[in-house]
Amino acid sequence: MIHDDVHSISEAHAAHLVDLTLVTASTEGQDALTKDDQTVETKATTRRSVALEASGHKPDLLVVLSLDPETLQPTLEYFGPAAPVWQIAGKPQKIGQRQVSLSKLPSTH
Repeated sequence: MIHDDVHSISEAHAAHLVDLTLVTASTEGQDALTKDDQTVETKATTRRSVALEASGHKPDLLVVLSLDPETLQPTLEYFGPAAPVWQIAGKPQKIGQRQVSLSKLPSTH
């Protein structure tokens, strides 16, 4: 339940920060759309890495937020093409996720 709450908060933060339109909950592989209909997945973490699905479905774009563990205030860590992030992600873990260190995210500046 807490995970779902944090995910919903992160989606709302991402939509506000980068001007996205959220899609229906549980839409596979995407959380939002850009104004030009690119698919976007949002990920948030309170740690120094973020978990990605190990499945083959990838959105066009990825938003990664780090959340302050006490206040859940967001910092935008990455907003850009999803493919380069999946390419640098670690090997899939037993739980079906791959980890990416925030420090290894491609620069979007």
